[in-house]
Amino acid sequence: MRKKPIESQQFIQRCFDLAYQARGRQSPNPMVGAVITVDQKIIGEGYHQQYGDNHAEINAIQAVKDPQRLKEASIFVSLEPCFHFGKTPPCVQTIMHEGFKSVAISVQDINPLTAGRSVQALKANHQQVQENILFEKGQELIRHFSTNIRLNRPFIVLKYATSQDGFLGQKDKQVWLSNPFSKRLAHLWRSKFDAILVGGQTVRTDNPRLSTRYFNSINPLRIVLSKSDFFKKNLHIFDNNAPTIIASLNNNMLAPNPQTEIFQLDASRDYLKDLMEYLLAQKKVGTIIIEGGRQTLQSFIDADLWDEARIFRTPKILGHGIPEPILKKAVLHQRFPLDTDEVWVFRKSS
Repeated sequence: MRKKPIESQQFIQRCFDLAYQARGRQSPNPMVGAVITVDQKIIGEGYHQQYGDNHAEINAIQAVKDPQRLKEASIFVSLEPCFHFGKTPPCVQTIMHEGFKSVAISVQDINPLTAGRSVQALKANHQQVQENILFEKGQELIRHFSTNIRLNRPFIVLKYATSQDGFLGQKDKQVWLSNPFSKRLAHLWRSKFDAILVGGQTVRTDNPRLSTRYFNSINPLRIVLSKSDFFKKNLHIFDNNAPTIIASLNNNMLAPNPQTEIFQLDASRDYLKDLMEYLLAQKKVGTIIIEGGRQTLQSFIDADLWDEARIFRTPKILGHGIPEPILKKAVLHQRFPLDTDEVWVFRKSS
């Protein structure tokens, strides 16, 4: 196989760098970056900044000061340009209209509405197309989006901290395990997700804010999974700083205030799967982080509803308490120290 020119790889890498800037704002659309060059010099670049706004290719084209140069230009895109009408017109039509000399992409779109159709259209329009540049990195970039399309649910990350002897905490008692650096990293992670979910017992015991106050003024959607209908009205989750959903198995659940939504779960069905499908389809939640207690975490693991687990392993010893959940199909992906803690990242094997 002929190697891709080093310049193409450099420009596609720049597309990745641009795309990642939108993490947490573009969902459930994929992160996408685009670069336009003439004689191997960048004359325009852009990325898909927010769901519903212009796609990366359009932002890159609009960044070019002299539109006349587009006919002699090459455009590099991390993901195949869209073929279908959605919030915006098909980007492939604009690319063909501008008459780019060549088009280079990292990966084809997994969305069946596009899925290779734009590549075919560009070739039929006699435009040179180069594919599969830094292919593995391109797949990693759209990993969350691919999960949305393939499994019809959000990309699900489990997050929790454990003691050295394998406990999450102690019953009916608030126990802090992770160090300040880990807590700040957890807030950074939250800021990159569309929603955060905990169990009702965690809310009653810890009274969490479920916010990203260290990094972002925009908090993720807060979701509480609960079997009980009892919540004190002065809990932080009812502070109106972020939209809140209580997903309840209790038919008597009433919203504590007008800003809180109740989503009724059906215990006779696969209710976790129903909830995840609802969040993606109706709330546009493409990514969700689960920070519940052991029962909540284990319920998602047992239902095979997880993609990644991020665990803070701390040096503290509790001696007894609530055991950490048992991961299944877990493959260690990354491991690194964070002051006194250690971060372990697992991915679920296919």
